[in-house]
Amino acid sequence: MNKDQGVSFANIGWSGWIGSITGINEEMLAISEIGVSYPDETFGRESRRGVPFTFILRDVLQFDSHLDESMSRMQDSERTCNLILGVGDGKITPSDDGEVIPFHAVQYSHSVANI
Repeated sequence: MNKDQGVSFANIGWSGWIGSITGINEEMLAISEIGVSYPDETFGRESRRGVPFTFILRDVLQFDSHLDESMSRMQDSERTCNLILGVGDGKITPSDDGEVIPFHAVQYSHSVANI
């Protein structure tokens, strides 16, 4: 595959769906999302301007190879609504002392992307 087009990935969704809500790529990154029904003040504000989260998650699957890349993508993107997003990296082995963590959850809104 042409590296400019990204890596192979499985997008779990619906027929014709071009965004992602869950999936895995050949670099062993997996993504997930969950909505936030009752966000507290730590989420900050929402906005309808920005990149839909389903496209950001798809870009993680298509273009990212490491957990740090996906966290940078989420933090650097123009975000929209309140969610909790998750990314796991199957290449990372948890350490006995808990220093290395193969999964990150992100408190995600227009205002914040807290890992």
